[in-house]
Amino acid sequence: MPRQWIRNTDRGVPADVLKKASDEITKKSKSVRRVAKAHGICHVTLSRYCKSLQKLREQGSGDLPSVGYWSSNKVFSEVQEEVLADYLTQAADLYYGLTPREVRKFAYLLAVTYNIKHPLTWDEKQMAGPDWFTLFMKRIPSLSIRSPEAASLTRATSFNRQNVERFFNSLGQVIERYNFDGSDIWNKRKSEILTDTPVKQALMEEEQRRGSKNVRKSFFAKNKGKQKRKERKPSKKMLKANAEDSETSR
Repeated sequence: MPRQWIRNTDRGVPADVLKKASDEITKKSKSVRRVAKAHGICHVTLSRYCKSLQKLREQGSGDLPSVGYWSSNKVFSEVQEEVLADYLTQAADLYYGLTPREVRKFAYLLAVTYNIKHPLTWDEKQMAGPDWFTLFMKRIPSLSIRSPEAASLTRATSFNRQNVERFFNSLGQVIERYNFDGSDIWNKRKSEILTDTPVKQALMEEEQRRGSKNVRKSFFAKNKGKQKRKERKPSKKMLKANAEDSETSR
């Protein structure tokens, strides 16, 4: 199966058209075939949509039925992938960007924790597959893979009051959750936050890659064997010999 699928047909009914048609059936008491003919859609599709909508209302849900084809191999929903993307963005803002391999492991843990159906190969390798990661990056264009560059805290735009407060709030929640006391906290002379991970590539936002000058990569090539030789200037003796040759030729 190709990683980039291109649709060849334009079949399908938009969700707003089905919602409008279902409202005419329920509120104006019109027949399904009459409304389907007026909107130019299949009466079976409209009937199936109305039944799904009625079932959701009986369950007390205010959501609308899903429209269109659903990939049978898709693991996470759109909402779950958006939450995962937000988590990756926050981790990058706090200088703990995850590598592609770590993202795949994290996705597997999410699927196992929330009992989400996933391929068997995930269980064998204890991580999501590379195809899932490639498609996930295409569905979330705000994320990109880049090699972070070393930057001081004064130059780091993301190191602000809001992120620091978020860190200490999370630290307080962890201390309360596991009942840590003073003996579990070690006091050191020096504490530092690594703002770069030179060995691994981390996931960052595309906007940071385009807008920030501090995170752009620069490639320096050293061609020792292909350096241009300096042109040698002719000596006075050589100039004098050339002048004598020109005079004799006349």
